[in-house]
This record gives sequence, structure tokens and C-alpha cells, in this order.
Amino acid sequence: MTTALGRGSGQDGLTGLESLCALERAARGAGMPAIDALVLLLLERGNGAMERGKLIAELGLDSVSCTRSLNRLEEGGCVFRSCGVDRRTLVVELLDGGWDVCEDLSAVFADGADEDVAISIEANGGHRLLSEAILASRGLSRMQRDLRITRTQALALLVAQRWGLNTRAASSATRIAELSGIPRTTARSALRALQKRGLL
Repeated sequence: MTTALGRGSGQDGLTGLESLCALERAARGAGMPAIDALVLLLLERGNGAMERGKLIAELGLDSVSCTRSLNRLEEGGCVFRSCGVDRRTLVVELLDGGWDVCEDLSAVFADGADEDVAISIEANGGHRLLSEAILASRGLSRMQRDLRITRTQALALLVAQRWGLNTRAASSATRIAELSGIPRTTARSALRALQKRGLL
């Protein structure tokens, strides 16, 4: 997990966690779950289409989480699912609405990003930044499964650890909210749950 959430290999030195937090803030700004944003941006990077199995592997999702995300995106007019050539595979394609959302996400991502993130987006169209966010998301999913906690709790835990926050202080939920895009009340609830479980 350290590798997936550790220092990026690029010149900007962003960590995967910082990239994921920037993406979380952008997704919340666009009014969607970060998983849905990751799916859309990954499809965009794949020229608008990808097999469902590859999406699951790339994002480190379980089948149920992927299906829920695709259901939301399909209902929102962003993607279309169809059978592949051999009928055993399911292909997910971006629709015009999905391309528009990707454009909006990229704009929100750039607007809400700190200077290092904005430079990375400008330098390479965000592809390396997206790769870092995907790696961090995989690590987050593993942590969530291993510790049997929610995705929000896992993100709050990682943010608190990464930035050395005193989780007993009242201001830590506010800081976690600022850094990750998690609503402050949700961050506070996540911290309480983690403290009850003895994880903080």
C-alpha cells in the first residue's frame, strides 16, 4: 500500500494520495462520487471505451462497486454498456454526456487544484495525475477491505496520517474536509468511527 499511496515518480513529486484527494474534490465539485469520476476519466483516457473487466482491474474495484458506478453513470446518460464481440465481455462506452462530464471534471480539477496539481494537469493533460489517483484508489480499496471500514473512513485515516493531523483536535475534521473534499460532518463521523475501532 505504501507504493500505491507514496511518492509519485514524476517531476512534480505529488503523492498518489494528493492526486486522489484532488480528484475527490473535483468529483464532489461536479456532484458525483469519486469512483464515478475515476471510471469516466479512465474511459476518456481509453479513447472512450473499455471492457468492464479491465475497468475493474484498473481501478481495483470489486464487481458490485463497479456495477453500481456503471448503473449511476448509465442512468445519468454518461455511459452505455453493450456486449463485446464474443458476447462474454461487456464493453462500456462514453456517450456525449460522459464526454461533457469529463470536460467539466477536468475544469473543476484544474480550478480546485493547488499549484503543484495544476502544473501537473497542464504539463501532461492530467494523465500521470490520473494514474497516480488510480493507484491510490486501489490502495484505498485494499485498505477498506482489509480493515473493514468505509471508503470515506479509509480516506480520512490516510489523510490524517499523511498530513500528521492530531485527530483528537476539533479542527482535524475541518482540515481533512479541506484536503480531501469529504464534507466536514462526514469527516467528523469518520474520525469518531475510526477512534471507536481503535484505528486512530
